[in-house]
Formats: sequence, structure tokens, C-alpha cells
Amino acid sequence: MWKEKIEDEAVFEDCTFEGEIIEGQEARNVVFKSITFRQVIFKEVEFRKLDLIDVTFEGCDLSNISLEDARLHKVRFKSCRLVGIRFLEAHFNEVKFEDTNLDYAILSGSQLKEVTFDTCKMNVFSLAQCKLKKVVFKTCEMVRADLAATRLKNIDLASCDITGINIKIEDLRGLTVNSMQALEFSKLLGINIKDQDPLF
Repeated sequence: MWKEKIEDEAVFEDCTFEGEIIEGQEARNVVFKSITFRQVIFKEVEFRKLDLIDVTFEGCDLSNISLEDARLHKVRFKSCRLVGIRFLEAHFNEVKFEDTNLDYAILSGSQLKEVTFDTCKMNVFSLAQCKLKKVVFKTCEMVRADLAATRLKNIDLASCDITGINIKIEDLRGLTVNSMQALEFSKLLGINIKDQDPLF
């Protein structure tokens, strides 16, 4: 159990935390740099304007914590639980989520550059009103995810399950999907598809 109170503007650098429980912490402008978190559980944590620089999370649980206005640079989440995490208006740069559960996570209003979601659960996940640049989605579950008001040019969702996804028509231009997904999106456009019997 982590017993020390984390103060505003605290800096942690060049260390590893393993098997800890970080609970009941609230602070602003905290910096974690060159850190590895391994099997760490975060409970009732609220960090505003958190800086994560060259940080790795392995097998950690950050479910339902609040990291609003966070800045993440060269961060990796591997086999983690981030269910219901709140990353409102955060900045992500060179971040990878791998085999991670992001169900119900909220990233609304965030900016993502060079971010990869690889084999992640992202059901009922919010990426609304975000700016995306070089963002990759690989074989993710995105059932009922919310991408409203997020421009999707150069985004490829063809390998993902996007059943019931919320996307605005004006944001579809430049989006890559597979043929079955295209049929679903045709409903958004008010297109009726009718198969005709061949003439010969």
C-alpha cells in the first residue's frame, strides 16, 4: 500500500513501482518520468494536468480514475484495465494501448498524435470531439463507441467491431471500413440497398 500523500507538482523519475496500491490521491501538475508501473492498482485517484513521459504500465488497473488535462508522451499500456477512466481534454503523443480494456473510458475533447490501439476492448468508449493524427486501430472491440464530432480522415476501422458506433455523417470522409461496415454506414446516409436478380 502506498502510504505517502502525493503533493502538487511532485516529480517521480527513473524508478519502478511493482505490486503497489495507490489509493485516495488528489493532486495537480504531478510528473512521472522514465517510470515503470507493474501490477499497480490505482483507486480513487484524481490527477489534473498530470505529465507522463516515457512511462510504461504493465498489468495495471487504472479503472474509474480521473486524469483530466493529462499530457502523455511515449507512454505504453500493456494488458491493463482502464475501464471508465476519464482522460478529458488530454494530449496523447506516441502512446500505445496494447491488449487493454478501455470499456466506458472517456477521452472526449482530447488530441491524439501517433497513438495505437492494438487488440483493445473499447466498448461504449468516448472519443467524441477529438483531434486525431496518425491514430491506428487494430482488431479492437468498439461496440457503441462514441466518435461524434471527430474527423476520421485517414482512420482505418476495417479490422474492428464497430457495431452501433456513433459517428456523424460529416466526419465520415476519408474513413476506411470493410464492406460489411459500409453497408451499416449506408443507413446513416439514408441509402436503401436492394439486391436485384441477375438478368441472365
